[in-house]
Amino acid sequence: MNNRALDHFACVVRDVEEAGATYERMGFQVLPLMRHLEIGSCNRVFQLQGTYVELVGDLEKSPPALRDKMLPRYEVGEGIAIVSLTSNDLPADHKRASASGLNPSAIVNARRPITMPDGKQSETDSHCFYVWRPDHLYGTLFLSEHYRPETIFIPEYMQHPNGVQRVAELTYISNDPESEVAYFSALLERPPLESSNEVVRFQTWRGESIERIS
Repeated sequence: MNNRALDHFACVVRDVEEAGATYERMGFQVLPLMRHLEIGSCNRVFQLQGTYVELVGDLEKSPPALRDKMLPRYEVGEGIAIVSLTSNDLPADHKRASASGLNPSAIVNARRPITMPDGKQSETDSHCFYVWRPDHLYGTLFLSEHYRPETIFIPEYMQHPNGVQRVAELTYISNDPESEVAYFSALLERPPLESSNEVVRFQTWRGESIERIS
């Protein structure tokens, strides 16, 4: 069965603590600041059912292959920069992406420490690769695999005062939605449910909708 679904959303922010506080005021339980041990950037995240939102900063401390792509996002303001899909076999997915001519980045380790609900210290073990789109840089998708999912999706951290539980839909604005079918189909590993000059819509196996609309 195709296992592609929304995994997480990387939102670039100038001040991670301030951004986290803003989402706390909106009723989300936001985890304390953490730092990627190999990538160098820092984040605060809030977890949902099957997905999470990552407020990421200190991108100037990340490797050039990531830093040079992400930092220009600030020129148009803070917000979502790239979106991750799930992977159950990241090395195999990387080989398929390479064979398809998508030119994926090298696989990187995004591990970071985390304090578990019982107060004990643990560490995530998440790897990913990016499939950058030079013509639509911030419409880029990437794939992530969590080898210790119990440190990523934690029921106690999914309880939000505002009652939010999950993401149902992701919508992009596009000048030409149909021109993007090949890229999204290749990474989602499925054809769109709908495709026209006005809208291209995919559905993940979990039922989430991913749209490109004009």
